[in-house]
Amino acid sequence: MRVLDAKFINPSQQEPDFMTYTGGEKDTFGISDLTEDHNYNVIEAQMKARFGMSEKSHDRQEVVDKWINYNRKFNVGNTLSVLGEASYLSKADDEEKVKALNSYKLFDNMKGAFSGGTAAEKLDSVYDYGMALIVDPVNLVSFGAGKLATGGGSKIAAGAAKEALEISANQILRKAGQTGAKRSALKPAVKAEIGRARQRVLSKALKGEAVEGLEEGAVEGALKKAATKEFRYGIGTETVSAMGIDAIQQNMAYREVGFQDEFSYLNSGLIAGGGFFGYGLAKAFGMMDGTNLPKSVALEAYDAAVTAEAAARKIARQEGEATYKDAMAKLADDEELQRKTMESLKNNTAAAQSWAEMVASGKRIAEETGDIYEGSGAEGLAAFIFGKKDLPEGQNFKGLFDIFNDAGIDLAYADDVWQGTTHFVTSTVKALPQNVKNEVDSLYKNTVLKLDTVYESKTNLDDAMDFMALDYSSMGARMGVMGGLGREIEKIRKVKQATGQTNLKVTGEEMLEGIVDPSTGTAKNVDKVERSLMGRSQDNLIRILVTHPGTTALNLLGWVNASGMQSLSDGLRGALYGGASVAQYITGNKANAVEYAEKSKLMFTLQKEKMKNLLNPFATQEEALNFLSLNPKMRKELFRYVSGGLDSKDVLKSLDLEFDDLEKPGVFEKVIDTFQTVYGVKAVDVLTKTQEFMYNIDKQIRIKYNMSYQDFIGAKDAQGQPLHWAKMRSEDFVAIQATAVEDSLRSVFSKSFGGGDFKTDRNIVEMAAKGIEDARKYPILGAMIPFGQFFNNTIAFMTDYSGISIVHSYFAKNNRDLMEMSTKAAVGLTSITAMSEYEMKNMDEGLAWHEERDDDGQVRSRLYDFPFSYYKGIGRIVAHFRRDGEVPPELYDDIVTTFGTANLTRSLGESSASAFDFMKDVASGKYPDAVEGLQKAMGNVGSMYLSGYSRPLDPLNQIAAFAMGDAYNETDRNIGSKFINNSTRYVESIFDGLDELTGIPTAAGTALGFDMTEAPSKERPLESRDRGVAIGRIFGYRDSPAPQAIDKMYADIGRPKWKTDIKSAIPEANNTVNRVITKYLEAEADKAVYDPEWKNKSIEEKKAVVTLATSRAKKRALAELYRSGNPTDKRHREMFKISRRGTGVTMADMEEALEEIGIDKKVEDLSYDQLRLLRRFLKMEKRDLKRSSRESLRG
Repeated sequence: MRVLDAKFINPSQQEPDFMTYTGGEKDTFGISDLTEDHNYNVIEAQMKARFGMSEKSHDRQEVVDKWINYNRKFNVGNTLSVLGEASYLSKADDEEKVKALNSYKLFDNMKGAFSGGTAAEKLDSVYDYGMALIVDPVNLVSFGAGKLATGGGSKIAAGAAKEALEISANQILRKAGQTGAKRSALKPAVKAEIGRARQRVLSKALKGEAVEGLEEGAVEGALKKAATKEFRYGIGTETVSAMGIDAIQQNMAYREVGFQDEFSYLNSGLIAGGGFFGYGLAKAFGMMDGTNLPKSVALEAYDAAVTAEAAARKIARQEGEATYKDAMAKLADDEELQRKTMESLKNNTAAAQSWAEMVASGKRIAEETGDIYEGSGAEGLAAFIFGKKDLPEGQNFKGLFDIFNDAGIDLAYADDVWQGTTHFVTSTVKALPQNVKNEVDSLYKNTVLKLDTVYESKTNLDDAMDFMALDYSSMGARMGVMGGLGREIEKIRKVKQATGQTNLKVTGEEMLEGIVDPSTGTAKNVDKVERSLMGRSQDNLIRILVTHPGTTALNLLGWVNASGMQSLSDGLRGALYGGASVAQYITGNKANAVEYAEKSKLMFTLQKEKMKNLLNPFATQEEALNFLSLNPKMRKELFRYVSGGLDSKDVLKSLDLEFDDLEKPGVFEKVIDTFQTVYGVKAVDVLTKTQEFMYNIDKQIRIKYNMSYQDFIGAKDAQGQPLHWAKMRSEDFVAIQATAVEDSLRSVFSKSFGGGDFKTDRNIVEMAAKGIEDARKYPILGAMIPFGQFFNNTIAFMTDYSGISIVHSYFAKNNRDLMEMSTKAAVGLTSITAMSEYEMKNMDEGLAWHEERDDDGQVRSRLYDFPFSYYKGIGRIVAHFRRDGEVPPELYDDIVTTFGTANLTRSLGESSASAFDFMKDVASGKYPDAVEGLQKAMGNVGSMYLSGYSRPLDPLNQIAAFAMGDAYNETDRNIGSKFINNSTRYVESIFDGLDELTGIPTAAGTALGFDMTEAPSKERPLESRDRGVAIGRIFGYRDSPAPQAIDKMYADIGRPKWKTDIKSAIPEANNTVNRVITKYLEAEADKAVYDPEWKNKSIEEKKAVVTLATSRAKKRALAELYRSGNPTDKRHREMFKISRRGTGVTMADMEEALEEIGIDKKVEDLSYDQLRLLRRFLKMEKRDLKRSSRESLRG
């Protein structure tokens, strides 16, 4: 433990004696009396020790306000506050504990705000206590625990209606002749019909209507049971967590400092009873009856429309069959029509023959030259059905589709799922008049028979048609040709155009193989591609790296920030619409004025709807999933990637959504899945995406159709049918959905910017993005660059909110909404200006660019809270310009490193350095060193994987460390085996805790090299006290030590705290010097930063002062070590002097020198005399080198 020596504190600034309580007695004073000296002295003593706040750097009232908030949070049992206080006290010395005790007494003695306080004080009290409870992470966890145990309303309904769903599906399969078939073998039309039937059953079940196989009241009963279970789980989680926090508060805080003599079981019982009372009260008021079925606008509209469409289709089919019979009869009787049809077939057959010969020639040439033939393998079949329409003029020909239409045989009604388009086509061909049929036979022989090897034995047309009908399932799965019969090429072009794709040419792969999903422009069936064992292991590693509650919390905070920025942007859009309305009105264009006024209103009411969605997240999730269930392609695109850019199959499974032929997870994958569920990874992914999707689909509907989502989807005509069903079936609405999905993915930082796996015409930006995103797929490299997709999204966010996207859009000629980009740029640049004002205060206080002070006085780091950290960084740069007229170069470099490309490779660390050393040794012929370097590189890679795979255990590791109390010491990972230290970083405290608890070293701990008695505590040169357990990290909260004058000195020159220049090549020596140097650095910094001239100095002048202060502090620290009676201190002093920064002496130099001297020891094991000998030897070598160099120059 390190406390500043009194001799280094200015006597005029000495604190009063805080060992005696000087505050007011019980109920003799209120909040307004806290600024009086006798009370304030108690407050400042605690706030300075705990958070570095005093009148020296803050206004007295500000210190008091922070102290009140700090005590209110702690007293109400806010999880982060209690855990942070307990961690602080575990490393507190006697003086710090007395200050805490006096502070607790003062708050306990103070009258409450409602005992004579002002109205403002009462409101402030309610707000502080309310916020402390609302934002408590435990409350958020308990809120979601119930839903985690039960699932959403649709999932519950699906469970209750399982038998009804099975009956419906089996009826469809039986009618299609595919009873018992695997899902992968089902015809596309059958799959689609099962999906539609599923929605119909769920819609009727949720409305309480009768469904075959579903007992009356079954859904209501299931919902009621689920509601009770949900509430019990929530209350149980809340009660257990609250009791645990109360125990920590009593045992590790109040009793630790003597504020409470014994554990209060009464208090603990009251907290437990609060949970049960809340449950009983809710039951008494009937809040959990669960009889109200969840409503879904999307499902209701779908059900009504589908019912009407089914009836219409039945009528159309009956009419179509009659028309078909008439057309076939007419063809049979009308010789002129036969002649025209035969002539058309002959002309097309001739063109088809020429084309087929060219394709066959291409195949032969490819075989002869050994090249890979890039055709689909089904060109003949496609030409037979569709013809060719993309050949040079005069060479195109028609297929059966167009020829039948020309003959008046309408295929429009041939969508019956039982018969299928294949059976329709084949039966029609067989029923043709013989003369017409002969011409069809010629077309068949010049296309299918000539090019498709599977038909080479089917020379008879009737046999070929029978085979085509029987082989439909395998053929459809193999090439998807017949599945494309019901859609024309032009329709696909329109969809591509509507979804913003610039290349409108429809390729054979897109049309025939179904590789590209026209609604999203991305690859289909990617999840069917099997990964190798190494590939799956790599995927699992990336999944594990994001499986941490702290990462989940940061993802949630990042979404909140990004979503808030989006709302500001859309609010600005509304204001611009309002301005346009006024302008149109002034110019006399009242119609446009009304339209823009309505658009403005819709943008502002959109924000109100967003708040409603946030306040009822599970209902919002239900509606989003119900809407997306009507468009599985969009649904899959939205949930394709979870944090880390991995396919989120487990998320889809957790939502009870269907997908094709996924491989069964192994034991390890199941373990990861469990951790992801417990840590909320999947829950937050679904929550954020569904919130964003409902916001964005609502927004796009308002922009396109001038009405809200509710009005558009829910509006009905006089017959009770969806009023806008035709628009909902249009390509425009497909484009709206695609835009909503894309914008949602942007807001949750999950969009893939690489252009999909099968895109062939990527621009340079997409190529770079694809390379970055794909890095994670490769072993070793993927572990070093695991989050390329998130990186790409951060770059996209920064370009959007800085205006760069507008410039890029102009040159890239994409179709992004110009107003959207403009409002985002305006909001982003305004936010930077506002943040610079905020950072001015943080700079004056001496906080690092990524730090801020919370309302309770705690300083926290927001380094990993993107995008908030981005605005803090840019705001700090602007603040320096405003205050100093210049930006510290080191600050600029640090911020660019954090948010630039260097951030992408941050994980490379020692692995890349050791790999570089290995290559250097090989190049220079130092093969023994190269072997050692290779071992080191492989060790670094190994530790990277081992630590990565154990990361989900980090919360347990933190809890174990916290439970150890003052026995916990933070490990200096540079001392000892780096491989073991880095490999076990997420489990070391678990073994240490077991050792501490049992007193017996665990076998695992011993095997891994843990030895608590020898492990030195990590010391930091800029911190005057040991850190406690960073327990807040479990919740994504990173507190920082109380800032001192040193911190302000470093912040003013923009230097990161790790960049102290107090380093040597020997970690043990560094740690010892760090232990004693802090008080000297603080004394020098205190003199420097509180000198009135400090503010007037330039950055270069301040850097010179810091260099001088550091040099003086090092001299005093080394002198103290020399005078120390501890032999180890003297040895470490020599080690530091030998290899400190600036000497140029490396560990390799020292090892080589010892070999020359003849000492067979590690540098760390040398005695004091041996170290002095080594230092003299290295000096002689250096002197000899200089003499040799001078002689060479003379020569």
